[in-house]
Amino acid sequence: MDLTHRQFKDMQTLIRFLKQERAQVASFADFRARLRNYGYCIRCDEGEHFVHALPTLQKVCPVPQDLFG
Repeated sequence: MDLTHRQFKDMQTLIRFLKQERAQVASFADFRARLRNYGYCIRCDEGEHFVHALPTLQKVCPVPQDLFG
């Protein structure tokens, strides 16, 4: 399934997707690898972590803090 951030109707849908994907793996590193398969990456920018769309690195949204655990 090839998802892009344009396919999400609103930010809540994207956040729900991120939480579902994070629940599938044990570590944050595995979560980051999983997001790359969907065309996203997580980067630290100005002290905060953001989800970016690949390959343009367009900033999509901040990473919710509860996903780091």
